[in-house]
Amino acid sequence: MEDIIIAAATGGDREDDTYMFLRRELMSDHEIRSMLPDFVRTYRSLDAFWPFIKNEASTYAERRQLIRTAFNRLVDYLEDANRTPGDVVTFDTIELLDVEHICSQHSEEPIKAILGGIMNLVNGIGTLRNRLSDSHGRGGRLPVRPSPRHASLAVNAAGAVASFLVETHQEKQK
Repeated sequence: MEDIIIAAATGGDREDDTYMFLRRELMSDHEIRSMLPDFVRTYRSLDAFWPFIKNEASTYAERRQLIRTAFNRLVDYLEDANRTPGDVVTFDTIELLDVEHICSQHSEEPIKAILGGIMNLVNGIGTLRNRLSDSHGRGGRLPVRPSPRHASLAVNAAGAVASFLVETHQEKQK
């Protein structure tokens, strides 16, 4: 489906019938439906999707990146054969803490920008773990081996984000 949408967004063939069939199938599965990109849940055909992507990203490269990023969560879920039942609950809980939820109480643009960056950071750490780690006893060769500095950055950033979220929760409890 990702490839079909990218082709439609970058001047390639529009396989609308295949898109609509796949969308219908994926939307019928509750777990998968919640992980589909918003634009897939919203636009029932590629013709309906076109105005969205045209206004959202002006270059083919930007469109490909936007679409790939939007599919990361679902692809990570589908590729992880060793996922646990709690994964979906955790993802759904984290999804509740979207940028609007975290930024709504702040009016200063620099703070809003930092908080929006935190959401990207959390998604990046999750993708790094799922794609480039030996989690769930995968073993074997990885396509890319993160260096110790990457691991240090991910661990320290995750710790800072966790501390911020706990402090925010404690502040709201007062």
